[in-house]
Amino acid sequence: MKSKNLLVAIALASLTGTSLFAATRLTAGKYQASITPAMDSKTADQIEKSLESIQGLTSADVSTKNQSLSFKVEEGQSIDLAQLRDAVKAVAPDAQLGQPQLKDADKSTRGTSGMSNADYNAAHDTHSPKMQGSDTSPAGGTGEASPR
Repeated sequence: MKSKNLLVAIALASLTGTSLFAATRLTAGKYQASITPAMDSKTADQIEKSLESIQGLTSADVSTKNQSLSFKVEEGQSIDLAQLRDAVKAVAPDAQLGQPQLKDADKSTRGTSGMSNADYNAAHDTHSPKMQGSDTSPAGGTGEASPR
Protein backbone atom coordinates (compact mmCIF):
# COMPACT_ATOMS: atom_id res chain seq x y z
CA MET A 1 0.00 0.00 0.00
CA LYS A 2 2.88 2.38 0.79
CA SER A 3 4.39 1.93 -2.66
CA LYS A 4 1.02 2.71 -4.27
CA ASN A 5 0.78 5.95 -2.24
CA LEU A 6 4.31 6.88 -3.28
CA LEU A 7 3.50 6.28 -6.94
CA VAL A 8 0.39 8.44 -6.63
CA ALA A 9 2.45 11.21 -4.98
CA ILE A 10 5.09 11.02 -7.73
CA ALA A 11 2.44 11.13 -10.46
CA LEU A 12 0.69 14.08 -8.79
CA ALA A 13 3.97 15.96 -8.39
CA SER A 14 4.81 15.29 -12.02
CA LEU A 15 1.43 16.51 -13.26
CA THR A 16 1.43 19.66 -11.13
CA GLY A 17 5.09 20.50 -11.66
CA THR A 18 5.87 20.46 -7.95
CA SER A 19 8.73 18.78 -6.14
CA LEU A 20 8.30 15.98 -3.63
CA PHE A 21 11.29 17.36 -1.78
CA ALA A 22 10.29 21.03 -1.64
CA ALA A 23 10.68 22.65 1.73
CA THR A 24 7.47 22.51 3.73
CA ARG A 25 8.65 24.95 6.41
CA LEU A 26 10.30 28.26 5.74
CA THR A 27 12.74 29.54 8.35
CA ALA A 28 13.85 33.11 9.08
CA GLY A 29 14.71 35.21 6.05
CA LYS A 30 13.35 37.27 3.17
CA TYR A 31 11.61 35.33 0.42
CA GLN A 32 10.07 35.91 -2.99
CA ALA A 33 7.64 33.68 -4.88
CA SER A 34 5.82 34.02 -8.16
CA ILE A 35 2.02 34.25 -8.27
CA THR A 36 0.07 33.37 -11.39
CA PRO A 37 -2.16 34.32 -13.09
CA ALA A 38 -1.82 38.10 -13.10
CA MET A 39 -4.15 39.88 -10.68
CA ASP A 40 -5.46 43.37 -10.05
CA SER A 41 -4.37 45.62 -7.19
CA LYS A 42 -7.57 44.96 -5.19
CA THR A 43 -6.87 41.21 -5.15
CA ALA A 44 -3.21 41.86 -4.28
CA ASP A 45 -4.29 44.00 -1.29
CA GLN A 46 -6.69 41.28 -0.13
CA ILE A 47 -3.93 38.66 -0.32
CA GLU A 48 -1.62 40.88 1.76
CA LYS A 49 -4.37 41.21 4.40
CA SER A 50 -4.94 37.45 4.37
CA LEU A 51 -1.20 36.82 4.93
CA GLU A 52 -1.20 39.12 8.01
CA SER A 53 -2.90 36.31 9.95
CA ILE A 54 0.13 34.01 9.64
CA GLN A 55 2.20 34.18 12.81
CA GLY A 56 5.89 34.83 12.13
CA LEU A 57 5.32 36.30 8.66
CA THR A 58 5.87 40.04 8.23
CA SER A 59 6.07 42.65 5.49
CA ALA A 60 4.10 40.74 2.86
CA ASP A 61 3.95 42.61 -0.44
CA VAL A 62 2.21 41.42 -3.60
CA SER A 63 3.52 43.04 -6.76
CA THR A 64 0.99 43.10 -9.61
CA LYS A 65 3.75 44.35 -11.93
CA ASN A 66 6.15 41.46 -11.22
CA GLN A 67 3.45 38.91 -10.38
CA SER A 68 5.29 38.08 -7.18
CA LEU A 69 4.93 37.86 -3.43
CA SER A 70 7.74 39.14 -1.21
CA PHE A 71 7.65 38.45 2.51
CA LYS A 72 9.82 38.03 5.57
CA VAL A 73 9.83 35.26 8.16
CA GLU A 74 10.88 36.69 11.52
CA GLU A 75 14.05 35.51 13.26
CA GLY A 76 13.37 32.47 15.45
CA GLN A 77 10.14 31.69 13.57
CA SER A 78 9.18 29.31 10.79
CA ILE A 79 6.03 29.07 8.73
CA ASP A 80 4.34 26.23 6.93
CA LEU A 81 4.37 26.59 3.16
CA ALA A 82 0.89 25.04 2.93
CA GLN A 83 -0.44 27.73 5.26
CA LEU A 84 1.02 30.41 2.99
CA ARG A 85 -0.55 28.82 -0.10
CA ASP A 86 -3.90 28.41 1.67
CA ALA A 87 -3.95 32.11 2.60
CA VAL A 88 -3.40 33.04 -1.06
CA LYS A 89 -6.03 30.58 -2.31
CA ALA A 90 -8.58 31.86 0.23
CA VAL A 91 -8.58 35.16 -1.66
CA ALA A 92 -7.75 33.99 -5.18
CA PRO A 93 -8.79 30.32 -5.63
CA ASP A 94 -7.22 30.09 -9.10
CA ALA A 95 -3.88 31.55 -7.98
CA GLN A 96 -0.77 29.41 -8.04
CA LEU A 97 2.06 30.29 -5.66
CA GLY A 98 5.52 29.24 -6.84
CA GLN A 99 8.21 27.81 -4.56
CA PRO A 100 9.48 30.68 -2.37
CA GLN A 101 13.13 31.54 -2.98
CA LEU A 102 15.37 33.03 -0.32
CA LYS A 103 16.34 36.56 -1.36
CA ASP A 104 19.83 37.92 -0.67
CA ALA A 105 21.05 34.41 0.12
CA ASP A 106 24.65 35.61 0.40
CA LYS A 107 23.63 38.03 3.18
CA SER A 108 21.42 35.56 5.00
CA THR A 109 22.58 33.19 7.71
CA ARG A 110 19.78 30.67 7.29
CA GLY A 111 17.99 29.11 4.36
CA THR A 112 15.07 26.76 3.88
CA SER A 113 17.09 23.93 5.42
CA GLY A 114 17.25 25.81 8.74
CA MET A 115 21.03 25.34 8.87
CA SER A 116 23.37 28.28 9.07
CA ASN A 117 25.66 28.72 6.06
CA ALA A 118 28.69 27.89 8.23
CA ASP A 119 27.07 24.68 9.51
CA TYR A 120 26.03 23.69 5.98
CA ASN A 121 29.52 24.33 4.61
CA ALA A 122 31.13 22.37 7.43
CA ALA A 123 28.78 19.43 6.88
CA HIS A 124 29.32 19.43 3.13
CA ASP A 125 33.02 20.30 2.90
CA THR A 126 34.55 18.14 0.19
CA HIS A 127 37.84 20.00 -0.03
CA SER A 128 40.94 18.20 1.13
CA PRO A 129 42.62 19.69 4.21
CA LYS A 130 45.28 22.27 3.50
CA MET A 131 48.80 21.26 4.32
CA GLN A 132 50.18 23.44 7.04
CA GLY A 133 53.76 24.57 6.86
CA SER A 134 54.25 23.94 3.17
CA ASP A 135 56.37 26.39 1.28
CA THR A 136 56.56 26.01 -2.45
CA SER A 137 57.98 29.44 -3.17
CA PRO A 138 61.15 29.40 -5.32
CA ALA A 139 62.89 31.94 -3.07
CA GLY A 140 64.02 29.86 -0.15
CA GLY A 141 61.46 27.11 0.23
CA THR A 142 62.30 23.49 -0.38
CA GLY A 143 59.05 22.82 -2.14
CA GLU A 144 58.30 19.99 0.28
CA ALA A 145 55.54 20.00 2.84
CA SER A 146 56.70 19.87 6.41
CA PRO A 147 55.23 17.12 8.61
CA ARG A 148 52.34 18.03 10.90
